[in-house]
Amino acid sequence: MTTNGSISSYPISPLSRVACKTDYGIEIKTPYISFYRYVSESARNQPSSKKISSRPSVQHYQVTGTLTYALNVEEGKPFDAMSIHYAESGARFLEAVEYQNDENTCALFSVRPLDTSVRVRTPTRDLRIKTEALGKEQKKKCFMSALEYIRNTDKSRTVTELSRLSVCERSCQSNNECSKSLENNMK
Repeated sequence: MTTNGSISSYPISPLSRVACKTDYGIEIKTPYISFYRYVSESARNQPSSKKISSRPSVQHYQVTGTLTYALNVEEGKPFDAMSIHYAESGARFLEAVEYQNDENTCALFSVRPLDTSVRVRTPTRDLRIKTEALGKEQKKKCFMSALEYIRNTDKSRTVTELSRLSVCERSCQSNNECSKSLENNMK
């Protein structure tokens, strides 16, 4: 799932600390990729050393990486994964497409840490939706198709409603830089 616009990511693993992510400023020079990522942590999951607030915490990162193959390596096939590195923390992850809808507007990604410095060691799943497909009906259609895929493949626990989508949008809109990135990509 590639785009020059922005992509919003919503964790569908029920215990995820992250409310959402927004990727923007995406530049691809095959096989390399770079972009900026806003990560909004759920307010209820902020570490106790942080001031408790009803608003989610929004962090900004610069991300670089390499496009790669997670599953089938076939000449001429598009890449289905990226090995990424967060410049600020040094954390590294493999983010791989598990499922993509026919319209190429959303995809289900498996996100796995590549180093031991990351607290969460188990893979998580994100539903990623291109900004230009962020209408309510499109989001619901993407979410339902991802749930159907999960039910048919592995029956793992997932969230069952779209409540995180509105939390994510509100947290991004309340942050000036994140809000501007969405506005610029909606034009």
